[in-house]
Amino acid sequence: MLRSGAAFERAANVILVHGTRGASELAHRQELEALASDRGAAFRYVPVLSREPEPGQLQGRVTQALASGELERRAETRIAAESAHCMLCGNPGMIDDVIALLAARGLRRHRQRTPGHITTEKYW
Repeated sequence: MLRSGAAFERAANVILVHGTRGASELAHRQELEALASDRGAAFRYVPVLSREPEPGQLQGRVTQALASGELERRAETRIAAESAHCMLCGNPGMIDDVIALLAARGLRRHRQRTPGHITTEKYW
Protein backbone atom coordinates (compact mmCIF):
# COMPACT_ATOMS: atom_id res chain seq x y z
CA MET A 1 0.00 0.00 0.00
CA LEU A 2 2.83 2.39 0.77
CA ARG A 3 4.79 1.58 -2.38
CA SER A 4 1.73 2.05 -4.59
CA GLY A 5 0.78 5.32 -2.94
CA ALA A 6 -2.75 4.05 -2.20
CA ALA A 7 -2.46 4.86 1.49
CA PHE A 8 -1.68 8.49 0.69
CA GLU A 9 -4.72 8.75 -1.57
CA ARG A 10 -6.97 7.71 1.32
CA ALA A 11 -5.39 9.67 4.17
CA ALA A 12 -3.67 13.01 4.55
CA ASN A 13 -1.37 11.58 7.23
CA VAL A 14 -0.08 8.03 7.45
CA ILE A 15 1.77 6.74 10.50
CA LEU A 16 3.50 3.37 10.49
CA VAL A 17 4.27 2.05 13.97
CA HIS A 18 6.56 -0.96 13.73
CA GLY A 19 7.04 -2.91 16.95
CA THR A 20 9.83 -5.49 17.15
CA ARG A 21 12.21 -6.89 19.75
CA GLY A 22 15.23 -5.12 18.26
CA ALA A 23 16.42 -2.96 15.40
CA SER A 24 17.68 -5.97 13.42
CA GLU A 25 14.03 -7.07 13.01
CA LEU A 26 12.82 -3.78 11.49
CA ALA A 27 12.09 -5.13 8.01
CA HIS A 28 12.35 -2.58 5.18
CA ARG A 29 13.66 0.03 7.63
CA GLN A 30 15.82 1.91 5.12
CA GLU A 31 12.99 2.04 2.59
CA LEU A 32 10.54 3.29 5.22
CA GLU A 33 12.96 5.94 6.50
CA ALA A 34 13.52 7.13 2.92
CA LEU A 35 9.77 7.29 2.34
CA ALA A 36 9.34 9.30 5.55
CA SER A 37 12.01 11.70 4.33
CA ASP A 38 10.39 12.02 0.89
CA ARG A 39 6.82 12.42 2.15
CA GLY A 40 7.53 14.81 5.00
CA ALA A 41 4.63 15.34 7.40
CA ALA A 42 2.36 13.06 5.32
CA PHE A 43 4.21 9.93 6.52
CA ARG A 44 5.71 9.15 9.88
CA TYR A 45 7.67 5.97 10.62
CA VAL A 46 7.80 5.10 14.34
CA PRO A 47 9.80 2.02 15.36
CA VAL A 48 9.15 0.67 18.87
CA LEU A 49 11.76 -1.74 20.25
CA SER A 50 10.72 -4.01 23.13
CA ARG A 51 13.99 -5.71 24.12
CA GLU A 52 17.07 -4.25 22.45
CA PRO A 53 17.25 -0.48 22.94
CA GLU A 54 18.59 1.80 20.25
CA PRO A 55 19.32 5.47 20.87
CA GLY A 56 16.55 7.72 19.60
CA GLN A 57 13.95 4.94 19.27
CA LEU A 58 10.94 4.27 21.47
CA GLN A 59 11.61 1.51 23.97
CA GLY A 60 8.98 -0.95 25.22
CA ARG A 61 5.86 -2.45 23.72
CA VAL A 62 3.54 -0.70 21.29
CA THR A 63 0.77 -0.91 23.89
CA GLN A 64 2.94 0.90 26.45
CA ALA A 65 3.87 3.61 23.95
CA LEU A 66 0.19 4.12 23.08
CA ALA A 67 -1.02 4.11 26.70
CA SER A 68 1.65 6.56 27.85
CA GLY A 69 1.05 8.99 25.00
CA GLU A 70 4.68 8.66 23.84
CA LEU A 71 3.61 7.13 20.53
CA GLU A 72 1.45 10.15 19.73
CA ARG A 73 4.20 12.55 20.79
CA ARG A 74 6.69 10.79 18.51
CA ALA A 75 4.20 10.67 15.61
CA GLU A 76 3.22 14.29 16.26
CA THR A 77 -0.47 13.46 16.04
CA ARG A 78 -3.41 12.54 18.21
CA ILE A 79 -5.20 9.24 17.72
CA ALA A 80 -8.92 10.01 18.01
CA ALA A 81 -12.17 8.60 16.63
CA GLU A 82 -12.94 11.71 14.61
CA SER A 83 -9.67 11.59 12.69
CA ALA A 84 -8.06 8.15 12.74
CA HIS A 85 -8.27 4.75 11.11
CA CYS A 86 -5.88 2.19 12.60
CA MET A 87 -4.72 -0.88 10.71
CA LEU A 88 -3.25 -3.46 13.09
CA CYS A 89 -1.21 -6.47 12.04
CA GLY A 90 0.49 -8.79 14.48
CA ASN A 91 -0.04 -11.39 17.14
CA PRO A 92 -3.58 -11.78 18.49
CA GLY A 93 -2.68 -10.71 22.03
CA MET A 94 -1.14 -7.43 20.90
CA ILE A 95 -4.09 -6.73 18.62
CA ASP A 96 -6.59 -7.35 21.43
CA ASP A 97 -4.63 -5.11 23.81
CA VAL A 98 -4.36 -2.26 21.28
CA ILE A 99 -8.06 -2.56 20.40
CA ALA A 100 -8.91 -2.16 24.10
CA LEU A 101 -6.73 0.96 24.34
CA LEU A 102 -8.27 2.42 21.19
CA ALA A 103 -11.82 1.55 22.32
CA ALA A 104 -11.24 3.65 25.43
CA ARG A 105 -10.70 6.56 23.01
CA GLY A 106 -13.95 5.86 21.18
CA LEU A 107 -12.53 3.95 18.22
CA ARG A 108 -14.31 0.77 17.18
CA ARG A 109 -13.64 -2.15 14.85
CA HIS A 110 -14.46 -1.66 11.20
CA ARG A 111 -17.10 -4.11 9.99
CA GLN A 112 -18.61 -4.53 6.56
CA ARG A 113 -22.02 -3.31 7.75
CA THR A 114 -20.83 -0.88 10.41
CA PRO A 115 -17.85 1.27 9.42
CA GLY A 116 -15.34 1.86 12.16
CA HIS A 117 -11.81 2.96 12.88
CA ILE A 118 -9.86 -0.29 13.37
CA THR A 119 -8.97 -2.93 10.78
CA THR A 120 -7.02 -6.01 11.86
CA GLU A 121 -4.96 -8.84 10.45
CA LYS A 122 -3.79 -11.44 12.93
CA TYR A 123 -0.38 -12.87 12.18
CA TRP A 124 1.62 -15.18 14.37
